[in-house]
Amino acid sequence: MLNGFNGFNGFNGFNGFNGFNGFNGFNGFNGFNGFNGSGPVSAGFSLTNSGSLAAALIQTTAATVSAAEANDLALRGFGSVWAPVDGAPPEPRKLGDMDKLRQRDALTRSHLATLELTSCVGFAPRVGASQNAPCPCAILLRENPASAAVEWVLISAPSIDFFSGRHTIGRSDRKICELDRVFAWSRQRNDRIGEILTQMPPQFAYWSTMLGISPEVAPRFYELLAISLNFAMLLTQQLKFHLDVPRPVEMSPLVQPIITTPSYSTFPSGHAVEAYVFALIASKLFSQALESRTDNVKRVLFRFARRVAENRVVAGLHFPIDALPSYVLAEAVSELIFARAAMDPTATVDRHHFEGKRLEVSHEVDPASVYSTDWSAFAGGQKQIASRARLFDCVEKSSVLRFLYGEALKEIRFKCQPNQR
Repeated sequence: MLNGFNGFNGFNGFNGFNGFNGFNGFNGFNGFNGFNGSGPVSAGFSLTNSGSLAAALIQTTAATVSAAEANDLALRGFGSVWAPVDGAPPEPRKLGDMDKLRQRDALTRSHLATLELTSCVGFAPRVGASQNAPCPCAILLRENPASAAVEWVLISAPSIDFFSGRHTIGRSDRKICELDRVFAWSRQRNDRIGEILTQMPPQFAYWSTMLGISPEVAPRFYELLAISLNFAMLLTQQLKFHLDVPRPVEMSPLVQPIITTPSYSTFPSGHAVEAYVFALIASKLFSQALESRTDNVKRVLFRFARRVAENRVVAGLHFPIDALPSYVLAEAVSELIFARAAMDPTATVDRHHFEGKRLEVSHEVDPASVYSTDWSAFAGGQKQIASRARLFDCVEKSSVLRFLYGEALKEIRFKCQPNQR
C-alpha cells in the first residue's frame, strides 16, 4: 500500500508515499519538488534549505546589495512586480487561476486539489451488521460543497465464513474459501519475491518504465496521478476502518506473510486501488492525447494492476476478493477526477455498488470484469454483485485538476508525437 500513512502512515502531512516525504519523495522520484523543475531531480543543483546555504546567502547578500541600496526607497522596488510606474501607486496583481496555479509549487497544488476533492465527500457506515459479517459502508458525494450529500459508493464485505471457511471444516459439502486460495497462491512466493518487495510503495518506477515517460519529462502528468492516488487512499482507509475485515494471518497464523503485515484491515486492497486508479486515469489521458495507438497502453496497465493485486495475495497480506471492491472504488475515483477536471464536457459521475455480502462461494475473477461477471453460481442466484448507475450529469469543476489535466495532455503529446511539436 502507500507504506507511509501505514498505507498513509508517513503521509503525515504528505510525509509518506514512501519517499513522498512531504510530497518530496515519490519513492525515488526525488521529490515532488523535482516535478517543478527544481530540486535534486535536476542534475547538478538543489534548492534544499540548509544551514550552510543560509550562511552562504548572508555572505552573498552582503556582497551584492549595499545598505544604502536597501534603504533607498526609489531603488527598493526596481524590477519588482510591485514597482511604481511613472510614480503611480502599485496595483495588486490580476492573474487568472491558471496563471496562479502555474506559479505555485507541486505541494501547494496538491493541498488545493485534495481539499477540493475531500470537501465534497463524506462517510456513512450502515447499521444492522450480523455477528458474522461487517456492516456496509457508504461514501457520500456532493455535486458541490453547498449541495446535499448522496450515496456515491456503497461497499459491503462477505461474511467472515466466506474468508475463513471455519464453519464448514470437516463437512462433506465444504466449498473452497478465500483462505484456501491464499495458501494455494503462496506457492508462487519464490517466483514473485522481487516484485513483491519493489511494489510495496506506489509503483511509479514500474509505471514510468512501462509508459516510457519519466517525471522529468512529464512532471504534471505524475503530479496529477499522485494527487489522484492520495485521494483514493483517503477513501480506501475509511472503508478499511469501517469494514474492518481481518487480514489472512489473523485468521490463520500458518499464512506466514513474507513481508510485514500492516496494522489496518484487508478489505479493500489499497495496492489494487492505486494500481487500477493509475491504469484508468493514465490510459484515458493517453487516449485523449494521442487519439489512437493506445490499446496497448491500456492493456499493459490493466494487466500490471492485476499482477500487483495478485502479488499482495501471494505475499500473504490479502485475500483474492479484496481486489474486487478496489476496482469498483478505482472506477469511481477516476470518473470523479475526469468530471472535476472538466476536460470532457460529457463526463458524468455514476453511483457504484459492490455487494460482497451476497457472496457465498469464493470465485476467482479478473477485478476489471467485476461489473460484467455473472455471479449466479456464487452469490445465491444473484447475477450481479457490482453495479453502476448515473448519479450526476455534472459536478463542480476544479481549476487545479483542470490545469494539471491539460498540462499532462501536452506532456504526453510532446513525448509521444515528436513530429508534431
